[in-house]
Amino acid sequence: MPGAISNSMGNLRVSSDSGVSSSIGQTSGSLFEALDLAVTDSQRDNLVTVGVLGSPRAIKAGWEKFDRSISLQLKHCVEELGETDLKMREQIQHFVESGQQPDATSNDDFVIRLDELNESDTQQTPVSRMHSVIDAACWVLDKAKDHGGNVANVAARTGTIVTVTSLLRDAVAFLVAKMISEDEPPEAVREGLTIALTMIGPALILIGALRDECSATATLKSRLGRVLMSSIFMGSFIAAQLTGATSSMLTAAARVTVYTLSRDIINAFVPLNDNAGAPSNTAVAVSMAGYGAMQFALAELADRMPLHGAARHAAALDYSFFADLLHSVTNGFGAVADDYLLPLCKHWFPISRSVGIESQVNDPESLRKNVLEVTAGLRLANRHQIGNSFFSVTAARTTAFMAIIAVAFAADSLLADSELGEDTQSRVLRVIEAGMLMLIYFPFIFMCSQRTVETPVQLSENITP
Repeated sequence: MPGAISNSMGNLRVSSDSGVSSSIGQTSGSLFEALDLAVTDSQRDNLVTVGVLGSPRAIKAGWEKFDRSISLQLKHCVEELGETDLKMREQIQHFVESGQQPDATSNDDFVIRLDELNESDTQQTPVSRMHSVIDAACWVLDKAKDHGGNVANVAARTGTIVTVTSLLRDAVAFLVAKMISEDEPPEAVREGLTIALTMIGPALILIGALRDECSATATLKSRLGRVLMSSIFMGSFIAAQLTGATSSMLTAAARVTVYTLSRDIINAFVPLNDNAGAPSNTAVAVSMAGYGAMQFALAELADRMPLHGAARHAAALDYSFFADLLHSVTNGFGAVADDYLLPLCKHWFPISRSVGIESQVNDPESLRKNVLEVTAGLRLANRHQIGNSFFSVTAARTTAFMAIIAVAFAADSLLADSELGEDTQSRVLRVIEAGMLMLIYFPFIFMCSQRTVETPVQLSENITP
C-alpha cells in the first residue's frame, strides 16, 4: 500500500517549467483527490491556500517537497514490514495499478471487503481503487475495535466480581485462621468441619443431576461432566485422607466455600453472555491450556507479592487490606483472561464449520454478522436461572476447587518429608495445582452443558471455572 501511494504521487510530478501551468491545470483535480488519502484536513487546507496564492513554480516546488516527505515516511514504513506484509503490499500495489484482486489467503476479511468495494466501484481508476483499499482497511480496524469493547465488558463484570469476592475470601480465611489458633479446637472437630464443607460441592452435584433428569435437560456431556468431576474429587479427597492432610484443610475449605458461593450468587444476577454458541472440544482444549498457563504464571507472581489472607496470620502478621486487594486484583486479571479466552476460542473453533467464519469466505453478508459479541448486564434471575447457578456452576466450581486444595495439601504433606529444597517444593506444588486446574476444565464445561428449556436467544451465557 505505501508503495502504491508513493508511485501514484510520483506520476503526478511536473517534468518541465514550460509545461507547468498546463500540467497543473490538467492534474490538479486528481492530485487533490490523491491528497485526501495522505493528509489531514488542516494540512489539505494549507496546501489549497498555497495553491491559490502561489505561482505555478512555487506550487510545483511545494508538490515536489510534499512528495519527497511522503515518500521518505512510506519508505520507513516499508522497511518495518515482514515477509507476509511485504507480499500483501505487492498484491495491493498490483491491485491499485491493474485491478487484480489480492490473494484471499493473506487476509480473508480484508480481501472479502475489498472485493465488495471493488464490485461497486464504477470508475475503476487507480485513485478509486486506492479509496477501496483504504475503506477496506478501515472496516477491518473497526472490527478490531469490537474486541476492545468485549474485553472492557469482561473486565468490568468479571474483574469486579472476582476482585470483590476474593477480598471477602481472604478476609474470611484470616478470621478462620485466627479463630483456630485462639480457640484450638480438637483435631476431630476440625476434620469434621472440613469434611462437611468439602462435601457441599458433591451434594450439589447429586441434587443437580436429579434436577436435570427430572426436567429433561440432562445431556450426555452434562452427565459425563458430573461423573468426571465427582471422580476427581473422590480421588483427591482420598489422597488427603491417606496423607493426614484433612485436619489442616479447614481454613482453605472455608475460603473456597465463601468464594464460590458469593461469586456464583452475583454471577446469577450479572451474567456474561456471548454469541459464539456452544463450545467445541477444540475450543475447550485451547482455553484449558491457556487457563492452566495463566494460573501457573499468576502463582509465580503471587510468590513475589506480600502475604495475604490466612498466610499473614500464620506469619504472625496483622490483617492487611492492601495485600489482600493486590492479590484479589491479580486473581481478577486471571479470571478476566479466562472469561474472554473461552468465547474467543468458541468463535475461532466452532462446533460446525457451516457456522464458522472460515465457511463464509464467499458470503460477505454472513461474515459481517459473524463478529464476536460478549456482553454483561444486570438481570432479575428467575428460579430456573438460580437453580442452574447453584446446581451446575456452583456445584462444579466448589467441587473442583475442593479437589485442587485436597491434592495440594496431600502433595505438601508428602513433599515436607522429602529432601527437596523449599523453592523446589513450591515450584512442584504450583505445577501440580496448574495441572489440576486443567484437569477439571473439561468436566466443568461439560457439567454446564445442559439442554436449554428457555426460548432461544442470540446470546448464550458464558461460564468458565
